[in-house]
Amino acid sequence: MWVNGVPFLLPLMLQVGFGMSPVTSGSLTFVGSFGALLMRPLLSPLLRRFGFSVVLIGSAIIGSATVAGFALMGPDTPHWLIGSYVFLFGIVRSAQFMTSNTLSYADLPAHKLSRATSLGGVLQQLSVSLGVSIAAMLLGLIAGESHVLTPERFHQVFLLTAIIPLISIPGFLYLRAEDGVQVSGHVRGSRN
Repeated sequence: MWVNGVPFLLPLMLQVGFGMSPVTSGSLTFVGSFGALLMRPLLSPLLRRFGFSVVLIGSAIIGSATVAGFALMGPDTPHWLIGSYVFLFGIVRSAQFMTSNTLSYADLPAHKLSRATSLGGVLQQLSVSLGVSIAAMLLGLIAGESHVLTPERFHQVFLLTAIIPLISIPGFLYLRAEDGVQVSGHVRGSRN
């Protein structure tokens, strides 16, 4: 959920807050897709080495810092730096999505996968909607009655939404060593 507000907030900040054209904004935010593609082949080795719990906790912490980092950008930030940062965000976002989605189905028996996939798809869409809704609500609350969207107001929303990934960490601490081990191949204490 925490990562779903950024694809809404970032282009809005780049266009409304920084005055970029839609083409420039879209080109910069599209770079995150390349980060997501890079993460795909890296995830299996990460899960094998560290396991689901460590990867999920790590991606939540790094994700929180990455979301907060958008608050450091301004209209004068070079485009190459924004693009590089969005690429990094794409890596972190993809790590969180793929790890949590993989764990969701890892220990299910084959005869339950069809129903679980259907439910998972619905929950994922709800998560996207909730993330965008929370970001929009925070932006509306911070803009107040003036409805003026300055870079500073976007920065405040990014800082507030950066708290959300940290809320998931206690849940990840409850994961057992054997959770998802058939998929990850991770054995505690081994250095695969």
